Amino acid sequence: MLVRYAPGTMVDERELDRRLSEENIRELRSNKALSNSLWGNLRRYLTGDLGYSESNHAPIAALIADRAPETLREIAIGLAGGWIFGLALAIPKRGFSILAGLLLSLPTALIAYLCVMEGAKSYLVMIIVLTPRIYRFTRNLLNQSYTALHVEMARARGVGETRILLSHVFPAISPQLLALAAASASMAIGAAIPIEAICDVPGMGKLAWNAAMARDLPLLVNLTMIVAVATTAATAVSEL
Repeated sequence: MLVRYAPGTMVDERELDRRLSEENIRELRSNKALSNSLWGNLRRYLTGDLGYSESNHAPIAALIADRAPETLREIAIGLAGGWIFGLALAIPKRGFSILAGLLLSLPTALIAYLCVMEGAKSYLVMIIVLTPRIYRFTRNLLNQSYTALHVEMARARGVGETRILLSHVFPAISPQLLALAAASASMAIGAAIPIEAICDVPGMGKLAWNAAMARDLPLLVNLTMIVAVATTAATAVSEL
């Protein structure tokens, strides 16, 4: 509803074409008014018709179904790699705090650009973006857990570090790690758009970028809704 009544919604850029006659312009405006009927669009939306993308000349539902697998695969590999490397670097006594701080200070788009210049894949960019963020939180959790009294007692009794980690540290911080896992999904979704736009990956992030550049409001609204639902679901899981 907000998009329907936003300034400029009823404007069609094709009206600027001087080759069009007054009759053609009236027809464009009439078609635009019909396609932007608030209640008509809502009725079609609730029945599964997500609309039509003028910039891609295809139904929006088909575009999302075609692009979603690539983005989901990229996010899944990025999350798996980010967690593997983040935990692996956070567990030892010596971390890589300086490198993590450097990566955290760099914008996602810049990291993607540098990786593209080196010919890296998009999922590798996702891993590089997520690893320092996961490392930072898991490192803080581990440091806090290692100072617990029962951990100090176990170490004083000669219990090995591996057993301390698996039997005393990880069980204590498992709720926080599960919450972080849900939150990291939101991080991955947000990073997918600039990564796919710069790496030229035919996923939903690239689709959202192109929709924004072309001012394709029907497509952009649907993609925004998907991101909002996914982020809200991840936040709800994190809170639970």
